[in-house]
Amino acid sequence: MYTFEELSTEPVHTFCYLIGVLKKWPQKNQITADFFTGQFEWLINVEDQSDTVWKTRRRCDLTRKYVLPTAPLTMTPSWSPFPLASNVMPELLQHGRTDDAWASAYAIFNPVLKVGEVITLQFGGKKTSFETPVTDGQLQFENVHAHHFFWLLEMTIARAQKMKKPIILAGLPGFGYQNVLDQDLIGESRLRLLEAGYLYPSRAPQGARFSFLSDPNARAARKEEMERLTRSSPVFPPPPCC
Repeated sequence: MYTFEELSTEPVHTFCYLIGVLKKWPQKNQITADFFTGQFEWLINVEDQSDTVWKTRRRCDLTRKYVLPTAPLTMTPSWSPFPLASNVMPELLQHGRTDDAWASAYAIFNPVLKVGEVITLQFGGKKTSFETPVTDGQLQFENVHAHHFFWLLEMTIARAQKMKKPIILAGLPGFGYQNVLDQDLIGESRLRLLEAGYLYPSRAPQGARFSFLSDPNARAARKEEMERLTRSSPVFPPPPCC
C-alpha cells in the first residue's frame, strides 16, 4: 500500500508523514488525502516556531480538531511507512490518495497490532491470518526509519486504545530531510512538544544522521536532489555597481 515509488513519480528523495490518534472524524466529504496533508507546511511552522504549549495545540486546525500527533511531522529519505503499517495493522477502516505526481495519501486503522501468518487451507488455497500479536523483536526492518516508525506506532496504538479512537497515518513526498538532520528542533522546542501531548519530540529517529552519512545511496540521492534544485532555480543578474 502506497509505497514511496507509487506516490512519487517525480525525482524527489524525501518523504514526510504524520501519525497520531484520530480524535474526531471529519465530515464524510472532507475525508481525503488533501484534507489530512494540506496543512503540513503550516503545521511545521507551528511545531517549530510556537512559543507556548497553548499555541502549539491551538494554531493548526488539523491538530486542534482532528489529530493528536504522536510526533512532529517526521521526515525520511525516500521511504514510506504505509506498507509497514498495513502489514501489522489488519483492521484498515479507510484510505485514499491523490493522483498528483507527488501524491499524498492517508489511511485510518483500528488500533490493533498483529502480524500476518500465511495459512495453507485444506484444498491447497492460502489465506493470511492476523491472530498473532507482534513486537519489534519479531520483525526485520529495512532501515532505521522503519524501526522508528514501528516504535511510534506502538505508542500510538497504546494511546488510541485508551482513548477508544482509531489511528490516522498521512504523508506525502517532499520537504527537507537533510535540513532536519542539520537543524533539528532545539531542546526548548522539544520540551514544549512533549508538554503539548506529543510522545516523541523530533522529526527523525536517533541515529538518523549517522545512518544517512554512512549510506552512499542516500548521499548520492541528496547530491542529485541538490543539483536538480540548483538547475531549476532562477538565475538573477548581479546588482548594478554603486
